[in-house]
Amino acid sequence: CFPFIIPVTVPDPEKTGAVIEAMACETLNDVIPAYYDVSLKTKYARDDESAEMLDIIFSHRVCDLGDSIWCSILRDGIFVKMFQKNDRNLTSNMEKVEPVITKAIDKALTALGLAE
Repeated sequence: CFPFIIPVTVPDPEKTGAVIEAMACETLNDVIPAYYDVSLKTKYARDDESAEMLDIIFSHRVCDLGDSIWCSILRDGIFVKMFQKNDRNLTSNMEKVEPVITKAIDKALTALGLAE
């Protein structure tokens, strides 16, 4: 979900990146499901209702890209300036950065193969 940084001193950055990506994939496919099913739902859940609640929580989770990947545009960009100036005109400020946000979203959708 989050990008990682490979130091410039690494002799073979492409190979290092491939290994890290493979490890992340295996974690996603094997470690996380095992942790979720065995530990969270069986060992640590108090009852069946708790396990059901975990299913509800995990099936409805989201990743706020405006607060993670695009934080320089939104959180650290527009919102910090608004807070510093006590500027409460959200609509006007959002209209100013809308082209930048739209371009970032379109770029991400294209990279994911989801653009129309």
